Amino acid sequence: MNTLTGNHDTVLVVISLIIASLGAYVAIDLIYLERPGKRWFGFFQPVFLAASSLGLSIWAMHFIGMIAFQLPVSVAYDAVMTLLSLSIAIVGCVFGFYWLIKGASSSGSVMAAGFAVGLAISGMHYSGMAAMSGPFILSFDYPKVLLSIVVAVIIASASAWVLARIRLRQWQDRFSARVLAALLMGLAISGMHYLSMSHTHFRSTPRVHEQTWLLSGEALPITVVSAVVLLMILALKLTATMKHWLQELTLENDSIRIKHTKLNAIIEHVGDAIVAYDQNGLVTLFNPAAEALFGYHPNEITGRSVTDLFTDYATDKSTSAINVLFSHQSHFRCWSFAVEGRKKTGDTLPLEVKLTEIEDETEQRSIAVISDISEYRQELNRLTHLAHYDPLTGLANRLLIMNELKRALNAAKRHHYQLHVLYIDLDGFKQINDRFGHETGDRLLTQVAQTLLQNVRNHDLVGRLAGDEFLIVLEHTKTPTPPTPLMEALLTSIRAIPERMALDLPVTISIGVAGYPEHGQTLEALIDHADCAMYQAKTSGKNRFCLYRPDCIAVKEHDQKS
Repeated sequence: MNTLTGNHDTVLVVISLIIASLGAYVAIDLIYLERPGKRWFGFFQPVFLAASSLGLSIWAMHFIGMIAFQLPVSVAYDAVMTLLSLSIAIVGCVFGFYWLIKGASSSGSVMAAGFAVGLAISGMHYSGMAAMSGPFILSFDYPKVLLSIVVAVIIASASAWVLARIRLRQWQDRFSARVLAALLMGLAISGMHYLSMSHTHFRSTPRVHEQTWLLSGEALPITVVSAVVLLMILALKLTATMKHWLQELTLENDSIRIKHTKLNAIIEHVGDAIVAYDQNGLVTLFNPAAEALFGYHPNEITGRSVTDLFTDYATDKSTSAINVLFSHQSHFRCWSFAVEGRKKTGDTLPLEVKLTEIEDETEQRSIAVISDISEYRQELNRLTHLAHYDPLTGLANRLLIMNELKRALNAAKRHHYQLHVLYIDLDGFKQINDRFGHETGDRLLTQVAQTLLQNVRNHDLVGRLAGDEFLIVLEHTKTPTPPTPLMEALLTSIRAIPERMALDLPVTISIGVAGYPEHGQTLEALIDHADCAMYQAKTSGKNRFCLYRPDCIAVKEHDQKS
């Protein structure tokens, strides 16, 4: 058998190269219409369109190359095998683009994508060659067949690598990157084709065409032109789809821009301080209210640690509340807590912080909404003071003195020391009120309170129980008996009040004393026994102090009955 020799038409060869590269560029543009987060066809529609575009360009380039190859005999093509070769190209490209999109950051996926497209190019070429029918037999140099497949896979993988860099935004000039990827893909297609043709042998034979479904050499150009027209339709589809999606994207961007503007306006004009910081704790946002609260200009604090705005003290019971909350070690996504803030001047102030953590795919950020609670704290302190202190004398009221006595009694039990309770009643207070009026009576009570405070130690407790009754708790006394000098000093100091107030009536007090543990083990027992001792002092002539004795109770009960 003689070997048939064919020649390539240079013009058609150039056209085939252009078709391969242009089809690859269209496919690349189509593949980047993929929109993550949309419905499933938002992903697969671009993949299929891109695979169809690249498959058609592979197919069209092959058959334009075959038209360019002119044999001295007539050539026909099996229609079924011709369509099958197109299907092989498209299906292989579908797998290639799928792996490229899903695993652009994985070198394995990128290599798999290049391998799939390289096999699609090779499979289409050799199935297209198998579709040829004529008075000849095809033969191949199989080592070179393998070489042509390897060339297709390597160059297609290089194109896939460039596309992966585009997808990961690692290529600054995206247009030039797409052009490069398209040229590499065109080179993979045409290089594989013409390398394969260089080692394909056509040996003449008197065999006639036996197939019934054949495309003649004249019909092939029509078929190829139709494929190129379809490729152009895909390009038009690309343009229309891009226009539609770009309009959607523009609307989304406009909506985001409007929301961003509104959010900025809220942040700028909200009354609370807003401070945002990144995962390293560095300030990234500092609104005008924060500037007014802390005294820092945004340029001064941006980039500094957010903990510079707070002291090491936290009113939260956790000893490391600040460190935990502001170092992202907390499992809370939203938490409100109180903390002490520090101004630029060094002054401190109580703050309430509402902390929200926001985490996305790239970083973790936090937003702190901060309020000055100085007025709230002052009001709370005022209400607390009103709840625990007598508004007239400023002494501890019954609630506070009882709580403090309970605490002192428990401490005395734990540490085994003495404690004394002094129950004090003002003698003849009703006559003073009746003669001089309640205003003078209030002034007298105030003078008595100040006198009691002046005569006790700093850590002793003094309170007003009600009306003209007072209570003193002496902690850490050294002996079971109360300090007599203190009792005498109290009696003497109270007797001096009328002279200071210009009253012509004597003012005296009666004092009852009960001690722990001798006279009682409980708060109720100590109060009751001190009260009985005070009653004994009154019945004994007033202006004196009496230590509790068991018969004090009998005297009090007898007098109350009579």
